[in-house]
Amino acid sequence: MKKLLTCVGLLVALGLTAQTPKIELGIELSTENIEGSGLLKDAGTNFYDRIVRDRSNFSMGITANLLSNSSSFSFRSRLLYAQKDITSFKECGFCHTLFNALIVPEYRRVEQRYLSVPFLIRYEPKQSRLSPIAEVGLYNHFLVSDGQLNQNRSAYMEASFALGASYKLNNTLRAELKYNYRASLSTVYSGEVVRYHYSDSEPNRLRTNAFQLGFLYSL
Repeated sequence: MKKLLTCVGLLVALGLTAQTPKIELGIELSTENIEGSGLLKDAGTNFYDRIVRDRSNFSMGITANLLSNSSSFSFRSRLLYAQKDITSFKECGFCHTLFNALIVPEYRRVEQRYLSVPFLIRYEPKQSRLSPIAEVGLYNHFLVSDGQLNQNRSAYMEASFALGASYKLNNTLRAELKYNYRASLSTVYSGEVVRYHYSDSEPNRLRTNAFQLGFLYSL
């Protein structure tokens, strides 16, 4: 899947650069609801790190479109600063379930920060002032800070699909609003995942629902 999307993206980008491309630059803000809670073993101890994804998160940054004058397809990339905070607390790995239930957990906010670089293929008809948008591609997330959880890998990847609409404000400026769904393709944490027979939770299986607002300026 990752290789297929990468190859298709390269073919689209090469097709656009073979012509005289049009470039758009802009800004984007996204609100994100991330799913994927679970337990990670704390290496070298008898404790687990409970991962709870109950925080509202966001990303923001700059975006660039490489467009063809004759095609409705374009190549898009971004550089985003992403907040992916979680709530975490320790659980005793060798203790009885009843004992863990009697302990009042010490909840803490874990501030996780990433730089996100997506590579997307975009479809947008050019005929009208208000146009539908469809995007598909890959998001690459590079760790900036793990909030002292000490379980995060340095990078992970997500598959992405988005639908929305674009509205042309004038000849050079337009606004767009999209719904974006992402699913992780690689593991987020290096720690061993702890599974119980009564739960299928998996902290490495992220599912992200995002709403994205952007403004683009045509050069």
